[in-house]
Amino acid sequence: MDLEEKIDYFVQQVNLKVEDTIDEQMNAYQESLDKDLKDFKRKTDASFADRLEAEKNAARKENNKAISKIRFNHQHELYVQEEKLKKSLYDKFDHVLNEYKETDEYKNHLKKMIQSVQEYAQDELFDIYIDPSDEPLISELEKETNVKLNISDREFIGGIRGVTRERGILLDFSFSTLLARAEENFSITEGLSR
Repeated sequence: MDLEEKIDYFVQQVNLKVEDTIDEQMNAYQESLDKDLKDFKRKTDASFADRLEAEKNAARKENNKAISKIRFNHQHELYVQEEKLKKSLYDKFDHVLNEYKETDEYKNHLKKMIQSVQEYAQDELFDIYIDPSDEPLISELEKETNVKLNISDREFIGGIRGVTRERGILLDFSFSTLLARAEENFSITEGLSR
């Protein structure tokens, strides 16, 4: 082998070695780039997933706030309408009651309530109170029931209240108590049956 062949062989071997080294470096660089790309994608996906979850949560919160506000407004409107209806019913009740209190039927009703207190008390002493608005009826009721009646210091719309002295039991036949019980149980129900 002459010198030129040796040099060619040497250049060829050097070129092969350089190509192998370049290939190894390129492969290592490619692997590094692929790894970096995977890491970047993973981090980006995680970041977008976190951001998406945060956006969903924010949207849910906003939606819940809007729903709560709508519910509150509906409940408030229902309350306002219920109060208007209660006032209207109370005004009508008051009007009908005042008309009823002018009738003989009301006087007879008072007599029956007085008799109920008498029957309940039996031999026990008792006091019966009538509403101040019924004061004009007191002498007539006392004559017909043979019971001493007292005028209450508190208004109770009509009816009577009796108290047994020994046991201290209140027998409340007042219209205000009946009205209060009705008012406690009064509510507007959604989807009323027709």
